[in-house]
Amino acid sequence: MDRHRIRSNQFLVLGLTLWLALNLVLRWLYWPLFQSHGPFGIAQPTLPDLALLLACTLCSSLLFALVGLLLGALHRRWGDVLIAVYAALSLIALEADIGWYAMSKSHVTLGDLQLFLTQNWQHHFGIQPHDIWRFVRVACAHIAAVCVIYSLHRQLRRHARSHRALGWLRRASAWRHAFATLLLLVLAAQSYTMLRRGGEYARTVWDVAASANPYYISAADHWLRKARLPDTWVHFNVRLGAARGQATPLPRAVPARLARQPAPARRPDILFLTIESWNMALSDQRTMPYFSSLAQRCHIGTNHYSGANQTELGILSLLYGDPNIFFAGYRQHASVVRQSPYIQALGKLGYSTGRVVSDLTQQNTIPRYLASFNQAEVVNQQDWDNIATIAARLRHPGPAFIHAHYYATHYPYLHAPDYAAHRPETPPQFNFQSTNLALNRHAIVNRYRNTLGELDAWLKALLRQIDLDATIVVITGDHGEEMFETGRLGHASTLDAPQIRTPLAICAPATLAGATGASAALSSHADIFPTIFDMLGFEHRLSSMGRSLLGEQAPKVALVAKQNHGKTPVQWAAVTPAGTMYLTLGKDGAFAATGSDPALAAVFAPTPHAPGGAEVERLIVGTLLAAERELRAARRMNP
Repeated sequence: MDRHRIRSNQFLVLGLTLWLALNLVLRWLYWPLFQSHGPFGIAQPTLPDLALLLACTLCSSLLFALVGLLLGALHRRWGDVLIAVYAALSLIALEADIGWYAMSKSHVTLGDLQLFLTQNWQHHFGIQPHDIWRFVRVACAHIAAVCVIYSLHRQLRRHARSHRALGWLRRASAWRHAFATLLLLVLAAQSYTMLRRGGEYARTVWDVAASANPYYISAADHWLRKARLPDTWVHFNVRLGAARGQATPLPRAVPARLARQPAPARRPDILFLTIESWNMALSDQRTMPYFSSLAQRCHIGTNHYSGANQTELGILSLLYGDPNIFFAGYRQHASVVRQSPYIQALGKLGYSTGRVVSDLTQQNTIPRYLASFNQAEVVNQQDWDNIATIAARLRHPGPAFIHAHYYATHYPYLHAPDYAAHRPETPPQFNFQSTNLALNRHAIVNRYRNTLGELDAWLKALLRQIDLDATIVVITGDHGEEMFETGRLGHASTLDAPQIRTPLAICAPATLAGATGASAALSSHADIFPTIFDMLGFEHRLSSMGRSLLGEQAPKVALVAKQNHGKTPVQWAAVTPAGTMYLTLGKDGAFAATGSDPALAAVFAPTPHAPGGAEVERLIVGTLLAAERELRAARRMNP
């Protein structure tokens, strides 16, 4: 390629880089500048912060330009076409990633793409036809811009020897060393910012906003976490390792017989109702009056946690009476799947066990666990149609266990027109992949409240058709749903409380019921089946870590997993009454603390008189050692 062609490619790369930089400033930089206040907990950028943000944008643009120039040098004839295609794909990916980040505050990963391709993505991601049409329009706009710049590039190439822009390009090329130096300086500034030590919670706008840049080198986040791991958790990990070396393995507490005391003369039916994406804080008396009234006859858990921050692992922890330590991924379970000991026990006791669900069979792993049910027929229909199906199954002779799932509370939070008490709300065609989510948060929350209002009416209609004097009913969420409490919308992105905390109601016949009313005691999905078996008079220690909420009032640690796209979860939260510790699970099957919320950090902080957090630490260490033991057993089962 002659020098004029090189310079004309430089013009093409320059034009595309300027267009990319414009989009980065208006689309990415717009987020920390205009949407980072209020519930996001980040102050408006100061002038130095703004300068750093602009430098980060410049760094991203220069990296883009460097890749473009390298692509242009690959082929003498088609190099400029490769550059144009690369730019178009990059801009479309940028648009998709920014929309994803606006909702989850995390970038699209290969695991997300795998999830997108292998699940019912329209339901799981809340994407509607109008969202697809909007994205197509934006993609076409980017493609049109690339075509315009490419046509200008072709015009320049046609007049390569006489075009007056060449003189400017020739002079600009003399500054390439300065641009390279500037790039190195920006990278050094990023490294300094990400590696400097500071308080665990003293994240500046630079730290937070820089990670929002789709072209940012986010590998530094790993070092950020390491550099900011307080000495408290470094020392905790040392003590955890010491306890791990001293622990003696204990056998699994699986009983030889089911009955531990005389069972009821008539075994009641059991109905598990899981509600999709159920936010705890918004399910109040004003939004869900009927559900709130259940406290008069039911046990209401106000401090209850799912087993995960997404549907699949959340429901599995409920059905298995254990945290998801038994889950080793899809492929590992292809040949051997550990069945739920509780559902198997119910089958031995004469229960018919079945499921009435909506769209859950699209989850990759759940169908593999249907073998736990002796009547594993799946009824996939609308939520309101499921009422008659559930009631009919409970009227069959003989005791029955049914798991049903309510789906309408998943975003895009569609509800019937009759349930629109909270105004204003976003229109049904609202784009939830927009960067303007924070500006519409009040209307989005109102739309979600209206879906909860329809859920309340659905629960009332269903329970009126059920004989509550002969049925144990459990109502809980598969996981929580964040409504901008920490700046995010939805679920499956973090282990913050709004995404893992969910309401709980256990309604039982008067002869079996324990304490009724609201309880602030910590509980998790792993405790539900042990509690039901305790009510029935059966041995309830069929799992390793679940406990009955009736007779076991010992301090509790709830282990909650973060979704990991079909693989063994590697990020966990250990929720205690004092606060939450965040953990990673290594390839060696060992847990390590990576931080905590401020409440637990304050408990662990030593005082002049006593080493704070000793009792909490004992609880967490004991729970983690038990979980590691169960994980080793699961891996032996699924080599």
